[in-house]
Amino acid sequence: MNKNLTKILCMAGSFLFSMHFSFAQNAQILGILNGNSQASQAVLTIAQPQQAAKQTSVSVGNAFPSGSTISTPQGTTVKIGANGNQQEILPNSQHQVRYSPKMETHKTLTGKVIHHVNNKPDGYTYRASGNTIFANPHGTVFSVDVQGKKANFSVIEGQIVAVEKVNLKVSQQSQNYKTSKDRPLIGTKATEFSEGQSMSFDEEMEDVMYDTYEDAINAYKNQLGSDQYGYVDAELMADDNMVLGELYLDEGMVNEAIGYFNQAIRYYNQLDFAEIDIAEASLLIAEAYYMAEDYGNVDRYARQAIAYIQPVMEYDREDYQYAYEDQDYYLMEEIAFDLFFDYDYMGWAYELLGYPDTAQQYYDAADSLGVSGY
Repeated sequence: MNKNLTKILCMAGSFLFSMHFSFAQNAQILGILNGNSQASQAVLTIAQPQQAAKQTSVSVGNAFPSGSTISTPQGTTVKIGANGNQQEILPNSQHQVRYSPKMETHKTLTGKVIHHVNNKPDGYTYRASGNTIFANPHGTVFSVDVQGKKANFSVIEGQIVAVEKVNLKVSQQSQNYKTSKDRPLIGTKATEFSEGQSMSFDEEMEDVMYDTYEDAINAYKNQLGSDQYGYVDAELMADDNMVLGELYLDEGMVNEAIGYFNQAIRYYNQLDFAEIDIAEASLLIAEAYYMAEDYGNVDRYARQAIAYIQPVMEYDREDYQYAYEDQDYYLMEEIAFDLFFDYDYMGWAYELLGYPDTAQQYYDAADSLGVSGY
């Protein structure tokens, strides 16, 4: 397989596509179709971040800010893009894009989008509903059709390797002193599919069983060695270092666990939009130090996690309120999954800090959203 790959990650409850860029350009409207006819203008519903959604007249060439959510009406297709990659948002679809100097992130909330990936810089990442997918670069074309909790991927050109999220089950008794919130072990499983093939994903995750933690650790050490695909993919390396850290933590091997969590943080720091991932790694380090009865470091890493979570939580709360006022239920549910982890991890942090009442308030807030991120 060519070393320059495209990755798609599917996370339960949302359909997220992200591309890492070396030099991101502003996203732009590249084309408009009214039926099958070219058009120069269209009226779209656009929700900019921290603003209510508005019906907006757009023209070809218009740029739009990071975090915008675009809804297309009946009969209108909109082409957007940056850095030579394009997305066709088909009629009656809702799609969000975020970008930064390192990364571009696409979320399809409902409807169908066709992705044309040139993959000029190395390390592009597409993410969508519970699975990670790698595609050959230069001319890779695929579509994703999101209907409710299911997403169907169809490969038009190129080859894709889907790395699905799976529940890890280990028969051996865990030695981890769990905090009160149950967090299952989540691992990955790779499957290839090629041009002309389709694959559907939903929220259901397969259970993968191991007899002992040693068996699971050996399997993921072998997988970690194959994660680079000819270059270092920071996100996948971070995720699998996290899995190894959790396996070592459950086996009671604190120092080994902390080493993998710190390595995961180093990889997450190479990415944008990874604050909640870094917070989770920090909380796992705090939990490891709790097992080692090193309460000074428990305090240090739990408070570090709060510092990462707080601004993201405030941003998500404001966006959720605007979506609620707009009665945009697709967007509300999407943001609710983000808020679930904001609140859940904040509760975890305060539990580790020894404030059970405050922790429970955040756990209750997470539960009140009516979604589960696990």
